[in-house]
Amino acid sequence: RGMDDAHSSTESVVADLLNASGSDELLGVVYEVTSLGVRHVVAPMASHCAAGDYLPGTVDLGGVIGMYQPRALHVYEALMQDVAFNVASDEIFIFYVLLDRGEMWYEQSVLKRRDAFRAFSEMHPNVFFVTWNPPLVDPDTGFIGANVIPVPDWTDFYLHSDDPLKPPYESRANGVTWRGGAEGRFGGGGVAPGFTATDRYDVVSRFQGVPDADVKFGFSRWQEPVHRANVTARGDVPDALWSDDAPAYRKVQLDIDGYSSAWELRRMLQSGIPVVKVDSRRFVQWFYPELENGEHLLVVDADSVVEAAAALALDKGRCEAMAKAARARMHDRIYGVRGSEYATPLDGLTRRILRNFRSYTTPRDWRIRRSSQAAAASSLPPAPPPLPEYVHPKPPGVVTDLMEALGADVLLGVVYEVRRERMRRIDARIGPGGAGENLEYKLRLLPALELIDALKNVVAPSLKEDETFYFYHLLDDGDKWYEARVRSRGKQLSSFSAKHPNMFFVHWNPPLVDRGTGFIGENMIPIPDWFGFRTDLPVPRPCAERKRGVVWRGATSGRRIEAAAPADDVTHWYNGTDRYRAVAAFRGVPNADVKFNAV
Repeated sequence: RGMDDAHSSTESVVADLLNASGSDELLGVVYEVTSLGVRHVVAPMASHCAAGDYLPGTVDLGGVIGMYQPRALHVYEALMQDVAFNVASDEIFIFYVLLDRGEMWYEQSVLKRRDAFRAFSEMHPNVFFVTWNPPLVDPDTGFIGANVIPVPDWTDFYLHSDDPLKPPYESRANGVTWRGGAEGRFGGGGVAPGFTATDRYDVVSRFQGVPDADVKFGFSRWQEPVHRANVTARGDVPDALWSDDAPAYRKVQLDIDGYSSAWELRRMLQSGIPVVKVDSRRFVQWFYPELENGEHLLVVDADSVVEAAAALALDKGRCEAMAKAARARMHDRIYGVRGSEYATPLDGLTRRILRNFRSYTTPRDWRIRRSSQAAAASSLPPAPPPLPEYVHPKPPGVVTDLMEALGADVLLGVVYEVRRERMRRIDARIGPGGAGENLEYKLRLLPALELIDALKNVVAPSLKEDETFYFYHLLDDGDKWYEARVRSRGKQLSSFSAKHPNMFFVHWNPPLVDRGTGFIGENMIPIPDWFGFRTDLPVPRPCAERKRGVVWRGATSGRRIEAAAPADDVTHWYNGTDRYRAVAAFRGVPNADVKFNAV
């Protein structure tokens, strides 16, 4: 079929999905994947999928766009990078990436309209559901539905896999602790009223008055004010169950599902914290089949959670053994990659999962493993062994030549290879300056997504059959890093550009390589700063309403511009920077409010 036919077919699949769910809107993003690449399929989307609702510190761009959430972007890149490269020319696959609250949409749709969804899956076996928190469609078997692919939760991209919880286990007090939002659902799937019937309320209530137990609601950074206002207004939660303080961390941590699985379980296990998990029999996460009850954590019913947690807290030997086993399992069997080789430690993992997407057509048990006798009684086959280790491909010669020219064994950016019919992100070691906020946050927000779409939708179709271009997307701080190397290794970079004229540097803040001529370097493309995509910037007052005079606020950042100073010198000679000298010059000037300010 021609691609126009494929597109019209995909739109009809979306219509069938909406019909099966009995809804007129989706809680997620639909992607069509063919051998030619990935296409975002426009579909009616619930308004509260907007990025600002669930992504702290970013902007609400209005209805479009749950797809700008980092996890959706991460899946989008993985689909583009790996799945499309392994799809036959006559194959079309559709991936519905569920966003926040999408797991509730899916669960309720499947439970209430089981026959309609079964018919949909039989009619469209090429449709896959991608979610970081799949609900158990059948709690007795651990079945999460046909063609459902669990992927890592978005918080995994913000928390390094080797980042320990603080304080460390050894310095914690004996006892049990928990903090979490006043949220959850009870048996009928409802949210309100009925909060007192949820697992969270039940467990918190049971621990009141238990010695060495600090188990209360509170300390949820973003959602807590909303939940507290809602449940307090209804009178569901007495004041005695609330805490405005951070938990005094104890050696045993509880895990209680709310609206979905709790976010922190992976991190607690990875950090070597003994965990007692209340078995809600509602949700699973991608790593559950790799865990065994009693060895890596304790999974208990709400009726026995107080006794189980208290006994574990008093058993030092068992606590230490469980913490050690959990940490080893999370690092060696589940992650199996080190962060320096990928944009994040989760890159290789997510891509291994999606590359093997066909294996998710087989029903399997996704629960935390029980004893061998209980597992044998299940009617579903167990989850398969871990996916094979991702083989880190050797970068193409242009990337190795770039690193040699820069005199670096890491990059502070990401390289994309673009051809007429496809593009891919080139695996290369990312420097430590590209970790944390710079890479895991900004790379996965608007500029990266806009650049990817532009490369794929605009650049790629304009290329000739035999053309290949590379775009080196510099991240934050990449400007200083690049500038320093251009000044110290200008000849090597000039030789590189002459050898590889098809390599372009992309950055929103390119440094002047030659201040006298305004030259920014070979093949350097300036693009809008990521703030340029913001739509919620304050509207300035009309000029007539402003006070007379001069004003400036900014951070104490800058570099000395004298040629004698190192190009990347930030911490020394700050009083030689333009900002310092300008602010100092305005001291005592009438009607001038020119000062440094915290950002």
